[in-house]
Amino acid sequence: MAQHSIEFSVRKLVTALVLAQPVAWLSLEAGAQEPAKTGVKVLETVLVTATRRSESAQDVGLSMTVLDEDALNAKGVELFFDFATAVPNLSFGVTGDGALAARSVAIRGIQGAGTTGFYIDDTPVLETIDPRILDIERVEVLRGPQGTLWGARSMGGNVRLITKQPSTEGFEGMFHAGSSVTDEGGLNYTADGAVNIPMIDDTLSARISAFYNYEEGFFDKGLGPRTAPPTEVRKNIDDLTAQGGQIALRWEPTDELTITPRIMYQKVEMDGFRFADREPGNFLQRQILGLPEGGEDEWYLGSLTVDYATEYGALTSSTSYFERDVFEFEDATDAQAAFFGVLLPSPISRARGLERFVQELRFSSELDGPLQFVVGAFYSDSTIPRLYTWTTEGAADIFGTDTAVIFDDERTAKEAAVFGEVSYALTEALTATLGLRYFRNETTFTQFTDGYFYGGVSSTINPPDAEDNGINPKLLLEYQWTDNVMTYVSAAEGFRIGGNNIGLPPSCDAELEALGTSNEGAKSYDSDSLWSYEAGIKSTLADQRVTLNAAVFHAVWSDIQSTVLLDCGFGFTGNAGEAESTGFEVEMNAQVTNNLKLGVNLGYNKAEITKAGGATGQSKGDPIYQVPEWTFSSNIEYRDSAFADYEWVARADFSYVDESFSVNNAGAGSARLRPDYQLLDARVGLQNDLYTFTLYAKNLTNEEINLSDNRSIGVEVNDLQRIVTNRPRTIGFEVRANF
Repeated sequence: MAQHSIEFSVRKLVTALVLAQPVAWLSLEAGAQEPAKTGVKVLETVLVTATRRSESAQDVGLSMTVLDEDALNAKGVELFFDFATAVPNLSFGVTGDGALAARSVAIRGIQGAGTTGFYIDDTPVLETIDPRILDIERVEVLRGPQGTLWGARSMGGNVRLITKQPSTEGFEGMFHAGSSVTDEGGLNYTADGAVNIPMIDDTLSARISAFYNYEEGFFDKGLGPRTAPPTEVRKNIDDLTAQGGQIALRWEPTDELTITPRIMYQKVEMDGFRFADREPGNFLQRQILGLPEGGEDEWYLGSLTVDYATEYGALTSSTSYFERDVFEFEDATDAQAAFFGVLLPSPISRARGLERFVQELRFSSELDGPLQFVVGAFYSDSTIPRLYTWTTEGAADIFGTDTAVIFDDERTAKEAAVFGEVSYALTEALTATLGLRYFRNETTFTQFTDGYFYGGVSSTINPPDAEDNGINPKLLLEYQWTDNVMTYVSAAEGFRIGGNNIGLPPSCDAELEALGTSNEGAKSYDSDSLWSYEAGIKSTLADQRVTLNAAVFHAVWSDIQSTVLLDCGFGFTGNAGEAESTGFEVEMNAQVTNNLKLGVNLGYNKAEITKAGGATGQSKGDPIYQVPEWTFSSNIEYRDSAFADYEWVARADFSYVDESFSVNNAGAGSARLRPDYQLLDARVGLQNDLYTFTLYAKNLTNEEINLSDNRSIGVEVNDLQRIVTNRPRTIGFEVRANF
């Protein structure tokens, strides 16, 4: 009953917001006065580079959420989770193996690995990494296909982290430190800082930042058979440490030329997994033997950006090299015992890597007159190795080998593209933009398998190389009704390359046959694509005291890449027919008075299968997994004078995420419910231009969230779901100093 009440209330709210827009424009414009006369603060103009040129977010004809540095600090954002629940029609979940490299991000219902682009500046990285939000100028979330300018992994949209750049204007820096306590856990602490150092006047500068973070675990582990009380309980087995930083230089040898090399590094170490047994509020994990679990995630990003300004525009070269290594290990004894009825110590480990070189060269015009354009070329070369090793001590006496499973594979992908967007002002108010991207991709795959799950017979798989090529188009029309109100309509195509699956053991053959496929048929999957149509409005009202933006969309998705989990303990990616995704977003920010600031965001997304296909078992009308229909967030911030030059600041952030479904361990054609959830964060503190002292609470109501059931590195046993969950209520204190 409560769920229906919430849904009904949200429906009423969105209807009121949409219907009230014309009235709001009229009343706000009519009642507006000059800010100087009213003394009311205004909203700051936020510049973005979503279209490869710097312009106001309110002038860009696409639906987007932007969090600048002030907004990130005010909300206390440290990681992806901290801002993701506040973005309309953005959802996320765990769709891969393990804990450290398994997250996928969906925008507007386009869900699955590689559907959302994840960028640091102009460099494509991986949506599964979780960079520390440190020394970040802003976060841009672009909704809808961005394939023309951003490439194949932008079917649903993009998440972009834009770093702060070195400056020769003066020495400055900041230091931030804090400590907190988590329910069910203990003491956490963090410290980070950044400094900007001018080195040669107007020519050379450096920016350096670093952080260290420790989180005490909040899960315990009970050993022994689950049918009896634990024989031993190990406390707080999931401690986590993270550290990293970056160094950037900015060299301006001439007024026209700027060269910016940057190196980023991050390492995360986890002593155990943050998985709850069956229910997200269950903080006691059960395992028979309790072999060590945990892992390490380490990545580097080196980039070199060269900008050359001409009288006709800017020429930019962006070169990067990204390397990542993830190693995780897990106790698979329970799974081995469930399969064979023999209790033997059975550890499993997975090593995954990525090496990617990217080069892009583009020119963005700055012409007088109605014509503007962006043209460029892109090349990427990736190598993705992976090694699974599952052993069982003493199994040689039964199966002739202690190796349960080993597969060692490597994928390579080479991507090349040329792209361009041309904008032309047809009238003073109407602008048309046409974009095209021609791409060509080549992928290879090779794999070695062995172990008693494969019948004790080793094999090597070398399928033929796969090639894809095509054109991604985009059409955009923008109409500027007034200086403060703009509407737009667009149509764009998105694309994701196909690939290969691991070789499945013979024990899966019967299931594959029942699904209408075979071991041979499950070795690869095709590329998928979609067409998306969008109409929106962007308005700045009440003399820049209010922004009110809204968009509606409809996407048609073909040959969907979908994960199929099998009872034999393995799975594969297949193509699952067609789907449609329809919905809207509404975002409002208001500087109500000098003291009071308010934000409200609402998203609705109906994403479902419209045509069944392949061996995934999904039927017409089934929902796209891990996609909630409703997302809602709001924030309120109040500040007032305290003493001397200090002011006190209070802020609350609320998020609501509707229910959705997870398919990680449910088997073909079935899914598990992820209940809806609410999150409430609160902060109160004192600040001036130099210092900020803040008392905060994250997850104030101690909500226990099912973020997804986890596939684990091994397999789920006896229907024992391992639930990925959020951190319990955490209360802390932090201080920030600017200098």
